Amino acid sequence: MDHTEVKAALARVMSRTACFPALIQESNDKITKDTVVEKIETKAESLGVSPSTVAKDLLLSHLRSVMQKASEGHNCLSEHEELSDIMEYLVERKILAGTELEEHLLHEPSFFSLPLPAIWRMSHARVISLEQVIKRIYKEHHGRSSFLVNGLLDLLLHPSGQSSSQAAGDVLALLVGLMYSVSGSNSQEWQPLAKFAGEVLKSVTEGVLDVVLDSSGQKGKVSLEKQSEDPHQRQMTPKNDEKDSSGANSTQSAKDINMYQLVVENPKVPQEALEGYFSAQLVQILTHRPNIKLTKALKTQEAWCSAKANPTLVAFLQKLVVGLGHEEAFNILELVLSNEEVNWGCVLTLVATALTCHRATSTKLKELIERNIRRGCEELEREPMVVGFLFARHAGQEGPHVFPSYAYWFSSLFTSESTSPTAQKQGFIFLMRFLTEMVPYEPAHCLRAHLTTHIFTPKGCHEIFQSYAYLAKARLQELKEASLDSTQRFSSKTKAVEDVEAAAKYFSETGKVPSFVLEASIFRETYFRTSFLPALLAPRHLPEVPDARAKLIEVLHARGKITSMMLKNYTEACEKEASDLLQGVFMEVEEDIVIEEPIAELAQILENLVTAHFNCCASDSNVAISEILPLLSKVSCKIEEMMKSSDARFKGASHIILDTRLYDEKLLAFQV
Repeated sequence: MDHTEVKAALARVMSRTACFPALIQESNDKITKDTVVEKIETKAESLGVSPSTVAKDLLLSHLRSVMQKASEGHNCLSEHEELSDIMEYLVERKILAGTELEEHLLHEPSFFSLPLPAIWRMSHARVISLEQVIKRIYKEHHGRSSFLVNGLLDLLLHPSGQSSSQAAGDVLALLVGLMYSVSGSNSQEWQPLAKFAGEVLKSVTEGVLDVVLDSSGQKGKVSLEKQSEDPHQRQMTPKNDEKDSSGANSTQSAKDINMYQLVVENPKVPQEALEGYFSAQLVQILTHRPNIKLTKALKTQEAWCSAKANPTLVAFLQKLVVGLGHEEAFNILELVLSNEEVNWGCVLTLVATALTCHRATSTKLKELIERNIRRGCEELEREPMVVGFLFARHAGQEGPHVFPSYAYWFSSLFTSESTSPTAQKQGFIFLMRFLTEMVPYEPAHCLRAHLTTHIFTPKGCHEIFQSYAYLAKARLQELKEASLDSTQRFSSKTKAVEDVEAAAKYFSETGKVPSFVLEASIFRETYFRTSFLPALLAPRHLPEVPDARAKLIEVLHARGKITSMMLKNYTEACEKEASDLLQGVFMEVEEDIVIEEPIAELAQILENLVTAHFNCCASDSNVAISEILPLLSKVSCKIEEMMKSSDARFKGASHIILDTRLYDEKLLAFQV
């Protein structure tokens, strides 16, 4: 039988057997994969050809059909999954060799109409090699790099189950190996392929960071959609994962997969490639979108402490710092600060994250800070001074369990003549000029540290220090007045709420408007308009039968004390309040919205801390530290917030006692 006759016979077989997937729909006719194999062997025997020939031709025919449908925009999810199952089974039974299909598939014009997860499934079935796919993309190029970039972004930003992690991990591992492995670096073919892999990795990281750093999540989502040039990229996702799609925004989805965790866990990535990849990624994160200026960082650096920073970015940086080691991470940081324009938000997040990864990080950071300040004072350069003081301020926010307070650090560096970088007159004058420039950006605790520390002052420099001290004291007075204004506004609001309650009670008892309300509307108009009325007209769930407060509002409206517009706005706000309340009552648990008072949040963090401590007692000490230090930072941050917003009896308190015996009777109370 010649080749033409074989083809004709196979055509007849295909017309009689229809689609392969139909053979394994057990719910219809209970036909199993073994039955498929049996039919293939029977047909092969009747045609006088090998079973692999029959299987290969049938699979190619159906794969071409799936590719054609995909290129036309159809969803071929179920067909492709069933074909992948059949291919994997045929390879396991050694009826089909993967290399028999690979060459044919790679030369199919519509092969890349299949999305990346579909191609990965075929590689998982050992029918095709991912490395050959990437080499084919590189050879064709013609913009095909976007196929890999968009495919990976889709897997990382829109994860749809375990298969997304596996597919993204395998593709990333292969690209990292191609770019950073030294084994093939001498090959002429390897160098351009490595460059191509590096471009893909860089574009993927840019796409992920654009979404992660976008606070709303929507901007990144839109930019990703604009970036995609392949309209069929997301037509096939694993069948089991369709029900997992919740429509959450991109930022939430990005938290589900940590791309650096995927690379670390993949055994195919050699250690030297991992180090090179992590170093390049850290540089890219630190320099990504350098639109956060230094002045903003100085004013709002609190937003990037480990307890408040973007949790996804913190998770990324934790993997990079642990993978590289804290010393190498800071070496890279210094190099980047010296040569590149940086995103100060990412830089400060790295500093805070590194401190909570390893205890020895504190020593390395102190050395970096002191080195910059000494260089600034010796060479009279402003930039290293800014870096040194900014890092010292930032690290001090993390709590004394990882870094000394700013006041303690400042005192330890500048008090003694032998250790002070400003022992020389010229250096001291430069420091005073620098601190003077920083006064508008300094928080109160830093200004107090500068004034209360007896820093070493060279001869003839006391007047210069006094000039700075005068300016710092004036700034502290401004900050104190601002704080008092805030306290007074709070007291005014509290007084207004009490007056409203008293007025409603009096009205319910007498049916009359209290005289102090009428007097306030005439003689204390500012208080009545800016405090009393807002408190009275605060939105609430209105009772079906009007209560005393509602009746008081009606009477004041009738007397012209409340305008019709104010009453209308109040009514609409109350209706919205009721609607929001009902929405909250019927809200599904999956939405995971937690509203807690500060004390409840602190209690939850402390419970997590105790749990983490006991869980880590028997584990590796480094692992324990990496879990416990971030929780301690959250405790420190939460207590500081509570102290700032507490009432007058806590003002000026220097520490707070946490009675850990509430959690475990065997533990002693300790100070934070």
